[in-house]
Amino acid sequence: MNEGAQLKKDAWTPFASLHDDSEWYRMNYLLVGDKGFTIPETFAMLADCGLELVKMLLWPTWELRHWFKSGQLPPLVAAQIGKLTTTEQLHLSELIHSSHRLIDFWCGHAERSHPRNPVETWDAGDFAASVLHLHPQLATERLRQFLLDCLEAGEPFNFNQHMRVPYGDPIVIDGMEEALLPLWDSPQPYAEFERHWVHLAVRKTTVARPVFEHTARAGLRRLVRQMEALAYLMVEPVG
Repeated sequence: MNEGAQLKKDAWTPFASLHDDSEWYRMNYLLVGDKGFTIPETFAMLADCGLELVKMLLWPTWELRHWFKSGQLPPLVAAQIGKLTTTEQLHLSELIHSSHRLIDFWCGHAERSHPRNPVETWDAGDFAASVLHLHPQLATERLRQFLLDCLEAGEPFNFNQHMRVPYGDPIVIDGMEEALLPLWDSPQPYAEFERHWVHLAVRKTTVARPVFEHTARAGLRRLVRQMEALAYLMVEPVG
């Protein structure tokens, strides 16, 4: 078709860089039986196959609060959201802002799934029985060196700048960047990482800004919750 054909203008508009990529055309335009799906239809198929959702891919983009000002749900929505199933919450997000061309997710066999409490609800004991893993996308020598350069220059280190798809506001590490270095060496048992963190926090204490051990522990738990919510850290329960 020539460039002025209406069908080509309206329905055949791949990215300019993909015009010569025949696989892209086959994948997006020529799949036999290709059709669209809604969230309810997708989850109905999962149930029919004996599967259940683990997590949506890029799950922060499915959170309802992102579509409201200041990231705050209106009181009416906030009061009802806890009564909705995961499917209903995702479908509501889909109806408000259907920004996903593909519905990508992780799933598992329903009979083998062992859902755990979300990290945001963990107490000190739960954290103590866990292992911290740095996201593979961050566990690079280049980023470790950048952290060392920031420490040497006395500049802040922001994880958000180094993710392929950054989310949320910058996480404030508040001068504790040095304590993150062991994460590049290996997965860290939380109890061991906490000792390292608290030792550094107390070492940095000043008369103007005193730091107590219980305050440092609470600050670490808060930081881990923030980083886990954005997948910068993977927190593995053990035992």
